[in-house]
Formats: sequence, C-alpha cells, structure tokens
Amino acid sequence: MTLLPRFLCQQRWPRLIGKSYFDFMNSIYEIAVIGKGMIGAATAKYLAKANYDVLLIGPDEPAAGSDALVYASHYDAARIFRRVGTDDCWTQLNLQSAAAFPEIEQESGIIFHYPVSCLYVSEYPDDPCLRYAHQIAADISQPPRFIDSSDEIKKEYPKFVFPHGVKAMVEPAPSGYIRPLDLISAQIKIFKNNGGYFINDTVIKIDHNRKGYQIITQAGHTYLTSKVVVCSGSFTNFNRLINHSLVFNLESETVLLVETRAHCPKYLVYFGRPADPTTMEFI
Repeated sequence: MTLLPRFLCQQRWPRLIGKSYFDFMNSIYEIAVIGKGMIGAATAKYLAKANYDVLLIGPDEPAAGSDALVYASHYDAARIFRRVGTDDCWTQLNLQSAAAFPEIEQESGIIFHYPVSCLYVSEYPDDPCLRYAHQIAADISQPPRFIDSSDEIKKEYPKFVFPHGVKAMVEPAPSGYIRPLDLISAQIKIFKNNGGYFINDTVIKIDHNRKGYQIITQAGHTYLTSKVVVCSGSFTNFNRLINHSLVFNLESETVLLVETRAHCPKYLVYFGRPADPTTMEFI
C-alpha cells in the first residue's frame, strides 16, 4: 500500500488543479527524513520551516519487553547539557544549542531544558577537558568557575564525597540537563505545525528509481520521495539504508537503571567512559 502526502489541506490543494487521478496517486514528497531522534527531528523541522514538503519516518519508544528493530539512545529521561565541549567545534555547537533552546520551548510550548548548572570533577591533574576549559574560559559569556581542591569542593557541595586531589569546574546556567524525549516532542510539534507529516514506523529498505526513492517500512507501507535524508545513526547499517556500510568505532557503555525512594536526593550522575580519563559529573 502506498500512502501519499496530505494534498487536500490548505497550500497543498493548488497542486491538484489540472492534475489527473493518475498524477494524484503518483505524487511524491520532496524530502523524506529517516529517523526521528534528536538529529532527525531537528532536520525535519528546519526543512518544513523552509517550506519543503517533508515526510518524517521513525519509531516511537517501544513498549517494555517488546521486540523492536530499533532501540535508540534518546529514551533516557535526562541528559547532561554542558556548554564547554572537548574542542572548539563541540563548544560552538553547544553554545548554538543553548541559544536555540528558549525559542524551541516557546514555539512548541514544551519544556525540555533545565538550566540548573553543572559540576564536573576529575582526579587527573592534567585532565584534557579542564585544560581546554581554562583555554577558552575568557572567550565565552558566563564562563566556568574552577575549584582546585577537594576541600573547597566539599565546602560548596557537602553532600558529595570525593578523593583527595580532585579538581572541579562549575558551569553556570544555561548548562544543566535536557529531557531528550521532550526535546524530540517539541521539534516534531513545530514540524507538524509547519506542514510536516510524521509516520510512526521503521524503515527497512530504500530503493532508488528514475522517479526518486521508494521507502519501505516494517509495517508494509511504501512512500515515494524525491530526496532522502538518513538520520538513523548506527541503525543505518542494520537495514542497508544506504549503498555502503558505515564504519563505526564500537565503544562499551554501561547503563545503570536505579529506582530511588521519594526522599532520596535527586541528583543525576554520569561516569566517564573507560577510554577517557575517569570523570564524574553531577547535576
């Protein structure tokens, strides 16, 4: 079965004038975005706001215990947001994101950004993140503040216990954390408000022909589009969405799900990956 764009609403109607039934049944989207994570949702939103006819396809979070082709990384309830990155590129992207958050929240009516500040702690004397932060601190507004001893950290944050010799960096707001699912909901709401069309499904195959691209989904539907933007991350190779496999560096991540009692302090903790210097971040 082929599902087509919503031609019968507002600005789509003029396209039908003078067209035959055959033309109507073979109409295609201008652009399809595959994957509705944080990258795909943002991509689709900006394309729709640029007045393209956009189709966004991606699965919602699967129910607990279900068999799903995709289980994405953005299903977590909170993710630390820092303005100081690991290099100039990431720092600039972080700063641009921070500047965009208020507009996205206002336009969508969905709150996802919580600027509660961020504490970064490291036991390595020459921690590359802290070294880089010192280099760029004077170049950003609301620069981070550095704490050079565990005793000073304990005075400011008495609930935390760190080993002797650690150093810390405090990033003020807008650093803090975001809720990824709420951010995606906000982006998709704006996307729909700008004429975008969203399909809750998983793409399993993309075929190219002289008319464009034919997209086939897990539910058995087929969609036609002139162009495709693939935003499926590491799942791109699973269903061969492009002609060649992407090369990934696999890294291990340990995810710990903890149920706390209502009276426990509500702190979010992040431990650095084994390949990086051991770090701890708190919100």
